Amino acid sequence: MTAILSILSRNRHLRAIFLANFLIAFHYFLIIYINSSLLTRFFSASAVSLIFVLGSVLNLILLLEAPWLIRRTGVFFTLILWSAAELVAVWLLAVSSIPWLVAGAFIVHQGVVMMIVFALDILLETVIKKETNTGLIRGGYLTVANGSLVVAPLLVSLIVAGENYRPLYLLSSILLIPFFLLAFSSLRQIESYQEETSIPETIRQITSHPNIMRVSMAQLTLQFFYAWMVIYTPIYLHGVVGFSWQTIGQIFTVMLLPFIMLGIPVGRLADRKLGEKEMMFAGFIIMALASFLIPSLKVAAVLPWMILLFFSRIGASLTETTNESYFFKQVKGKDAHIVSFFRLMRPIAFILAPALAWLSLSTFGLREMFYLLALVTASGLWYTARLRDTR
Repeated sequence: MTAILSILSRNRHLRAIFLANFLIAFHYFLIIYINSSLLTRFFSASAVSLIFVLGSVLNLILLLEAPWLIRRTGVFFTLILWSAAELVAVWLLAVSSIPWLVAGAFIVHQGVVMMIVFALDILLETVIKKETNTGLIRGGYLTVANGSLVVAPLLVSLIVAGENYRPLYLLSSILLIPFFLLAFSSLRQIESYQEETSIPETIRQITSHPNIMRVSMAQLTLQFFYAWMVIYTPIYLHGVVGFSWQTIGQIFTVMLLPFIMLGIPVGRLADRKLGEKEMMFAGFIIMALASFLIPSLKVAAVLPWMILLFFSRIGASLTETTNESYFFKQVKGKDAHIVSFFRLMRPIAFILAPALAWLSLSTFGLREMFYLLALVTASGLWYTARLRDTR
């Protein structure tokens, strides 16, 4: 902790990016586990899966076009553009009761919110000067974001009454106001040079660096795990197990603690001692095992669910921190096209997960579908084992 605070104290731009990261993460995580339940008020489970897919398709298209847009308008303009679209979309989710408008607003939200994260990624890589600190800085960056991830479920349990989600979406949209103020006061001065690179050239660069491809495929597996958990775990706990939102909020708060406990120490270990490969491998094992155990836990008891989901996020935290650290040690701030490819893994995962769930729902129940998640998660071991370690 002392090391990351020392780095932050010497770099005001880094401090501003960390604070912006916290604000956008808080905005996003406040509603992430509620989205699927909000949509089920208007649509069937199959339609909800389709809406998630469409939002991810939009995100994928925007990521493909992002390097071109950034080269012509700059990172700051694109950051403000995407943030404004996100503000309007979440506000509409808070106030609208028209099904097609809710669906459209959610698709925009799903499409643009990760573009804000992408723009902050470019700014962060621009101000990082020493690659030997990448693991520590990325670990600290994730910890700052995940601090809001832990607080958010508590607020959900306090704010949500019954099926009334409107106050939560209003609060989420309000959190974008200080984000805008910070962006205009501190982020617009950061300049990022971007190389002119076509999509075929990007593909050539990535395929000529197999470790970037492998770590990206590991990222895809991790994002598939997140997509499945974000969409189907709240529905399962609320609709099948029978927990109230207050109870789910308490379970999720404990579940998410590893993200703030492990980010910085794991990043520091990756820089100084172990490298990323071993911890990423262990993380995938833990995630797959926890997913496999979920169907066998059939009791509506809080403590067993807390323990099992906490265990799953130990694995996810190990994998996420080391995966991000490994990838960003391979790129610079000017490599927006390669960062864009890496961030494509999330929308692709949010297309594949609901699509696979939609296909399997005709054969399996919601409980048994978690066996499928365990199998997909275990595939991350293949890509991780073939990485060349950084130490």
